[in-house]
Amino acid sequence: MSFWCVVGSPPPRPAPSKGREKKTWWRNLRGGAPVGLGLRGERMTGTAVVLHGEQDEAALMAALPIYFRRFPAAAQRRQIHSEPDGTYAEEDLRQAAKDTILVSVKLDSASK
Repeated sequence: MSFWCVVGSPPPRPAPSKGREKKTWWRNLRGGAPVGLGLRGERMTGTAVVLHGEQDEAALMAALPIYFRRFPAAAQRRQIHSEPDGTYAEEDLRQAAKDTILVSVKLDSASK
């Protein structure tokens, strides 16, 4: 099982995002790091990985549609609109990936 956290929320395009860069806690997780989480009153452990900008573009382009479907306001803030079939334009996702920092936590199997 995995959990995601998008760090910050950039302003609508084309203005460059500065807010997310001020948040530094995610930098400690680069390269993967063991983490502990409290979920529904239970302590769980896992590994956190940071996905960031162009270097992780493919993974972010796969994750962002799921995130935007769950949190449509996040897509609206970035001026990304879904098509009638629920998909997003590839170029919109590519641009969003460049401005996104996402922390993914994969729970240890013993934590499930």
